[in-house]
Amino acid sequence: MSSPKKVSLLLGTGNQHKIEEMRQILEDYPVELLSLAQLGLENIPEPEESGQNYLENALIKARHYQKYTNMPCLADDSGLEIEALQGAPGLYSHRFLSQCKNQAEKNACVLKLLQDLSDVAQRAAAFKCCCVIVTKGEEHIQAQASCPGYIAFESSGTQGFGYDPIFFVPQFNKHMAELSPYEKNSISHRGQAVRMAVAQLIGRQD
Repeated sequence: MSSPKKVSLLLGTGNQHKIEEMRQILEDYPVELLSLAQLGLENIPEPEESGQNYLENALIKARHYQKYTNMPCLADDSGLEIEALQGAPGLYSHRFLSQCKNQAEKNACVLKLLQDLSDVAQRAAAFKCCCVIVTKGEEHIQAQASCPGYIAFESSGTQGFGYDPIFFVPQFNKHMAELSPYEKNSISHRGQAVRMAVAQLIGRQD
């Protein structure tokens, strides 16, 4: 039985953390992931993420970059939803607490917002992700996934990025930033969504 034909995919992001994570997630899949820089497109202006949900934002990004290459483009949009903050920062996770100078300061501010909540149940949260692959025109594949947990009482760990140091994963009894890349990708919102979307794409090639 022949091996599946390798599919080339453009990654619709300039975020180096995401690029590295996507490649780790899909290292065992028959796909070639190409960054904007590899194709000489690193100077393309980023699109305005004006969608009303993760799916709309992911489609905005994938369609924006796909038009420059006419090749399938994979993009995602994700966020951290904290129950005690009525689902914030959610869709605006990247722009949340914009007055903070860096992510570490932003994470410290989130911990301060929840400092009076001593019960783990009150600190429930989940990472959400929607991944899309725009193949051509309006045609696309989509997959959504979540990773439940809670906001920890302190920051810990040096792996990952974003809110990972303050997100506690009960399944591993560790902060997300304490997980190895393999552990994180096995259960993360992005890992699940990306694998589901790419599996659909590969299925179409059969």
